[in-house]
Amino acid sequence: MYRLLIWRSALRPSLNLSLTDEGSLASLVNFSRASAGWRFNAQGVLEQVAADQPRHDTDPISLTPRGLLVEEQRTNSVRSSNANGALTGVIGSGGALPTNWSYGALAGITVTVLGTGSEDGIPYVDLGISGSATGSVVIGYEGGNIIAAASGETWSSSAYYRLTSGSLANIALIHQLVERNSGGSLLVTSDAALAPGNGPLRTQRSGVTRLFNQASTAYSNSRLWVSCSGAVSLSLRIGCPQQEKGSHVSSPIITVSSIVTRAADSMSVSSLAGWFQSAHGTLRVEAERPAEATSSGVLAEFNDGTAQNRLSLLTGNSYQVGVVTGGTSQALMGTYSPVASGVFGLVGAWKSNDFAAACSTNASTDTDSSGTMPTVTQLYLGARGTNDTVLNGWLRKVQYWPRRLGNTILQKWAAQ
Repeated sequence: MYRLLIWRSALRPSLNLSLTDEGSLASLVNFSRASAGWRFNAQGVLEQVAADQPRHDTDPISLTPRGLLVEEQRTNSVRSSNANGALTGVIGSGGALPTNWSYGALAGITVTVLGTGSEDGIPYVDLGISGSATGSVVIGYEGGNIIAAASGETWSSSAYYRLTSGSLANIALIHQLVERNSGGSLLVTSDAALAPGNGPLRTQRSGVTRLFNQASTAYSNSRLWVSCSGAVSLSLRIGCPQQEKGSHVSSPIITVSSIVTRAADSMSVSSLAGWFQSAHGTLRVEAERPAEATSSGVLAEFNDGTAQNRLSLLTGNSYQVGVVTGGTSQALMGTYSPVASGVFGLVGAWKSNDFAAACSTNASTDTDSSGTMPTVTQLYLGARGTNDTVLNGWLRKVQYWPRRLGNTILQKWAAQ
């Protein structure tokens, strides 16, 4: 259950949102997303969540609650990530890869479509690879001149891989993100070496991100590069390939014959009445973010609907607490190093000429003794509005105290 608790005691927060629990959001919280999205439920099953419904997400490896997933808008440009259209049999002799996938053969190596299905909600195709040869087989998740791209863009590519039988003897598996010119010819790749095991498919997602840097780049695609150096025999499960424009791999987006866009998550508290104090206060956020998500993001922010007046808890290449009044920065504190992975806490405290920040990654409190307070009217959570400076991670807890807590207490709360 999501909880909103309002207390009068000065020793307790007047706003206390626990976002790791299943259930409806508290009545003061507004949530929207203009499309369906996907999340892993408590059993580790990937499932679709309807538009305008929050995604309480679970770590697919540890099966522990992560919190409320807040992501920017993304599009999966792989049109058949659910493996639709695949036909069982040897490719070239009755068997066929999923619709829109491509195949580069190698003499002496047979690739067989063994079947399709769903494992823990992840759609997959099973391929058998056998024979003896030296060279490469290529499984493309789109054709070479389908996904338009350009130099200067950042793209991310991912897929789930599981070794269902056989071994990796005499074979190297590489997930590749490819830059191509206007004719579809290969320019350069970014590679992720694979070592899939027989564990659950949901625990074996591999991805790569690339800043495209070739002047003649016009297209891109993702593919599996299978390098053989002798006799090989294995069965490989491939699940939900995804290619998206963005600086990190996002949550799975399942497609069926056409691209699919997952809209941005947006969450706010529009009424501050009864729990907010305009002259002073303390805000704490507990969150988690993928290590590769380093773009600027808002954990939580009080503002007036503009960028001119803000009280912000921020993430990115560092964790920071910022104060802006009338368009002028009053304080920017912290610059705390982010955690490589896992949960962290960030606290900001405000009062005219008395600002402070504390973080779970640092034992010290950063302060600023000069500045005025802005006038704010709302609280945004995980973004600054819709698809603006999005967290791209999980919010676990949001707490607010209607007073400026002392520095020692700030550090205590940051570390919890």
